[in-house]
Amino acid sequence: VPDEDETAAPPATEMIDHNTFRVPGKLSARLWAGRFSVSEVDPHIDTVGGLVVAKLGRLPRAGDSIRIGNLVLTVEQVRNRRIDRILLHREGDIEESRGRHE
Repeated sequence: VPDEDETAAPPATEMIDHNTFRVPGKLSARLWAGRFSVSEVDPHIDTVGGLVVAKLGRLPRAGDSIRIGNLVLTVEQVRNRRIDRILLHREGDIEESRGRHE
């Protein structure tokens, strides 16, 4: 019998503005990486919340932030020691970011 989480649609990402998004912590890290053009995600990490925890190296608290490329991920809400929501801010447009590095 499949777990309820396995049969449900992926958790929704809420667009707040052109460069700011509210992302559920349980969103698949690989799905997230595809949506936000992130090239490297550790294959041992399943969720975006798990990615943030791995980068922090400790249990998260609301307000904790990490940076991945031009993305800043800020823990918005923690429930039962798990990240529930993350605020993602993309600094600059993708094309603009690529232009600065070439």
